[in-house]
Amino acid sequence: MDLPLLEMIIRGAVVYAFVFILLRLVGKKQIGQLSPFDLVLLLIISEGVSNSLLGGENSLLGGMVCAATLVALNYGTDLLAFQSARAERVIEGKPVVLIREGRLNKASMEKQKISRGELFGTLREHGVEFLDQVKWGVLETNGKVSVIRFEGHPAPPAERESTTEGLS
Repeated sequence: MDLPLLEMIIRGAVVYAFVFILLRLVGKKQIGQLSPFDLVLLLIISEGVSNSLLGGENSLLGGMVCAATLVALNYGTDLLAFQSARAERVIEGKPVVLIREGRLNKASMEKQKISRGELFGTLREHGVEFLDQVKWGVLETNGKVSVIRFEGHPAPPAERESTTEGLS
């Protein structure tokens, strides 16, 4: 083993923190909905940071120490988020309201980089045909959109916005 044990642990912690911050900056949407491009990017990032994790260390023990460090950091982060509401907000983020009372929250959609088409596609996956059927549409901290429906339809049919308009 070429590198001291403590150096491998510190390298693992630094890279973990860096990638964590990077993923938090990317946003919830990207984490919850990995496209093929996102998957390729994630694989390239993992390959790119692998050398910095081990500093050229190729031994079995070095790989095991690195993996154990990353798992321990992840476990500790989860435990901290579970025990503290403040830490949970920092680590996990907060849910974001995208639809309230059948109306789009365009500012939140723009901030989260969610297009109208993407959101309507998600609504269709939830069996929603018209926007006015949705009481709440929330981008959860895991990147998925949850939908709470109204009981009935609050808007008259002429004013309804269809999530299927433009589809053939």
